Order: sequence, then C-alpha cells, then structure tokens
Amino acid sequence: MSDSGEDSRQDPHEAETWLLRVLSVADAPLRRTQVDRHLRLVEADVAALHVDALLHRAVLGDPDASEFALSLAEAVDRADEDGVLGLRVEAMNLHARRHGLHGVGWFLLDPPPARQPGDRVTATREQMREPLGVRRARASGWHPQYLERLLHDEHPLVVERLCANPRILPQHIMTVVTRRPTRAQVLRTVAREPRWFRSMDIRFAMASNPFGPTGLALRILPTLSAPLQHRLMNANDVHPAVRQAACWWLEAREGRTGPALPWREDTGRRPPSP
Repeated sequence: MSDSGEDSRQDPHEAETWLLRVLSVADAPLRRTQVDRHLRLVEADVAALHVDALLHRAVLGDPDASEFALSLAEAVDRADEDGVLGLRVEAMNLHARRHGLHGVGWFLLDPPPARQPGDRVTATREQMREPLGVRRARASGWHPQYLERLLHDEHPLVVERLCANPRILPQHIMTVVTRRPTRAQVLRTVAREPRWFRSMDIRFAMASNPFGPTGLALRILPTLSAPLQHRLMNANDVHPAVRQAACWWLEAREGRTGPALPWREDTGRRPPSP
C-alpha cells in the first residue's frame, strides 16, 4: 500500500463514510460525539476537506448533510471547553483560511455579537426576586404562570431547565430567542438542546438576533433554506459577517464564486494555544 498523502485521504476516512457514521446514530448527542471523534482522529487538512464537501451538500438541501452540519455546529460550540478539540478545530480553521475552503472558513468564523446588552438584561433578572435554586426548580415544573415568567430569565441554568422541560412548546422558545436585548449565552444554551436546534424556525430566529453569538449564526446559515438566507443577507441589524456569509452561501447554491472572506486577526477564532 502506498504511503502517499493522496492515499491518506481515502476510505475509511472519506466524507461519505463520516456522514454515514454520524447518521447511523439516532441520538443527537451521540451524533455530536461521532463528529467530535472524527475531528480528533483525522488530520486537520483532511477534516477541512470533508467538512467543506458536506457543508456544500447541506446548503443544496441534502437533509443528511444538514443533520451532519447541525451535529458539527454542536461539536464546534463545545470546542472552547475541550483543549484538544479546540486545537483541532483551530487547525482545521487555519487550513481552510490558507487553502481557500471558504465554506469551512465562514462556518468557523466567530466575531463578537453585533450588539451588547449592557445592564438592561441584568435589571430584568434582578426583578425575579427569587433565589436561583427556586427558579431552576420552577423551570422544571408544570405551573404555566411560573413558566411564562421564567421565559424572561437570563440565567443559563434556568434556560437549560426550561429547554429540557417537556411542557415547553416551540412558541415559548421563540419568546426566549427573539427577546432583545438578551445575552449571547441564553441563545447558546437554547442551541444546546437538540429538540430546539432541529427547528429551522428557531434556528433562523437565533441567527437573526443581533445580541446572539455571531459564530452560532454563521454555523446555522448552511442549514437554512434559500429564502431565509435571503432575509439574513438583507437584514440591517445582524452582524456584517452574517450578511456576507449569507450572500456567499446563496452564491454557492448557484455554483458561483462568493465574495472574499473578511478575515482579520481581530475577527477570526481565537489563536491556538502555544
């Protein structure tokens, strides 16, 4: 068997094999684990090529590739919490930047939110006048009055309980993710609940909120329909990178070359650790 670099890109580590492995698992968190495992085992340049191919399939409407993109977004969201995974994602990002894999580049770009909430959100949380433990317990409960009130709570632990509560409906989550101002961590917490992250309407609402994480919006973009990407491209209050990325993905749907990536040292992912 040849030891050439080209041979190292062949099966079993090709993009289609990765996709099938991810989809062979029914549970969303375990699918994320499959994505995580591949990122750790495969060289960054190979992983970047695989991600680029699958993201382009997702933006063309392939439902399997879209599910992969969601699992990848969930894995990337946790990269900063895991030193090894964080370095792998950063290496993949650097390879994409150097070799013109713009789809991967847009997916991994992570500028600050377009808008910051300041102290207005904190005041709302203080108005709760209840200890965190009590609010968390009520967020797991059934009383409609308490649940409606807690939809405006900004503490991630309360939001996490609400998102896991089977009595919470999509319209409740829409109230959470469309609230302005809000804190970026609130939307990130909602995105970590697969039940809500699999809803295109909720993902679009998260991507449209200028107070949300810009990186999350950029990772959501390839999984949205063309009309929703058009709406984000023309939105005035989202981060400029989201508008540019929406334009790039729309052009990618048509097989045209998109605009150059707005990479600068102060807008990319944080630099890798020494």
